[in-house]
Amino acid sequence: MAIKNLSKVISKIISNSFFQKKFHISFFIGILALAFNLDAIENQYYYWNGKNKIYLQPINDYIIEFSNGESTTTSVINSHSSKIKNVRKIPGGHQIIQLFPNDYATLVKTKSISSRYSPLFKEGGMTKALVGGILITFKLGSSEEVISKFCLSLGLTRKKKISLPGQQQIWIVNSPPGLESLELSNNIAEGQHEIVESVRPNFWQEISHRGLNKAKVNKKIGK
Repeated sequence: MAIKNLSKVISKIISNSFFQKKFHISFFIGILALAFNLDAIENQYYYWNGKNKIYLQPINDYIIEFSNGESTTTSVINSHSSKIKNVRKIPGGHQIIQLFPNDYATLVKTKSISSRYSPLFKEGGMTKALVGGILITFKLGSSEEVISKFCLSLGLTRKKKISLPGQQQIWIVNSPPGLESLELSNNIAEGQHEIVESVRPNFWQEISHRGLNKAKVNKKIGK
């Protein structure tokens, strides 16, 4: 919030005619760039992969609406039809939706659209979205009792256990699609919980193969 307010103050100052007369135009441009950069920093999206902080680049104006069996009356297309520029259906019954720029900024930031949507992101050339759920890897030797108490203390509901060699327990924990799952994952990762080895969101990923767009949800978790 402080960064956002600072960038607004900078923009207001440089729009002042007296300020523009007193300073060289190059200085004016530099300050303007700083204001935009401050806003960009505040709006950065990231997640933790172990101890590595991974940044996600939003694909402006695009969201994905996941099909989860809900009534079509809750669809973005039905509830915000005037804000939609284009729609592309993809495998799995999901829809990639292009919103008009002003509407994208408003709807995504206020989270005032369907509960089953996610912004689209780029990471390393891949298109990703937050399909819902987070993956928590618990440290070796963590007992079922300790894990159960941990989940209960944070109000987490375990959905599925991933069976891998070794004694580590990896669980998929329920969370809504979209930014809520990103926030939950980061809150746990940054909470320095003793029994948590790592935590990250569950991603949907779209891949391109021989010119054809194909979509998949991380096969590692059996989706």
